[in-house]
Amino acid sequence: MDEETGVSTGADKEKERRASRYQRDLENSLIQGGYLSGGLEFIKNTTSKVHKSAKEIYNSTVTSIGKGLEKVFFSVVQLLMWIAASFIVILLCVCFIYLYFKFRAFRRAAKLTKRAIRETANVAIGLATQATQALA
Repeated sequence: MDEETGVSTGADKEKERRASRYQRDLENSLIQGGYLSGGLEFIKNTTSKVHKSAKEIYNSTVTSIGKGLEKVFFSVVQLLMWIAASFIVILLCVCFIYLYFKFRAFRRAAKLTKRAIRETANVAIGLATQATQALA
């Protein structure tokens, strides 16, 4: 119990260096022997596949959201066009009905005016005839 806790001695540092060197040598020998290279390739391939699948999921999600937004936009535009078309048809019907009644009122006024002019002309002719007979 001469040593203090938490203080590294020279012997401890030497043990750490040996363990680190042993680990490096073991890794190098496993890599050179081909034992770890297959595992590392497997890890690289799996990581690449996960990356590709995550990228595909992202791209498909973005694509499907874009298509959905496009569909919603054009559905709203189509709805507005149907509303506008029906509004225009109703407006045209109201205008035609209004113009029809205006035309009928104009015809009635024209007939009344024509009748009034004929009567006025007949009265004027009658007065002229009477005036000519009275003078003759």
